[in-house]
Amino acid sequence: MAALRGNVQAPRRFSAGAYRQPQGYSYRRWGYGDRLPPAYFGRSYWLTNFLAYGLFGPPPGLVWIRVGPDALLIDEYSGEVVRAEYGVFY
Repeated sequence: MAALRGNVQAPRRFSAGAYRQPQGYSYRRWGYGDRLPPAYFGRSYWLTNFLAYGLFGPPPGLVWIRVGPDALLIDEYSGEVVRAEYGVFY
């Protein structure tokens, strides 16, 4: 799993429609090692169609979520960011 860790710029960008921040929050660029507030990693933010956005399948216990233009691979229980793919969405 160590090979997954880090922050990278996405090689391609995708249109995924409007994004709604959790109430009371504004966009922030999260990165490897950060811990998201629980409002960001509820199932409504999970990217279950990750392959359509050029993302790899997450290992067990990790999920892809969308935060603004970015896709974050996080621990689904703690919210710790394992990988940040910046600029996946426009």
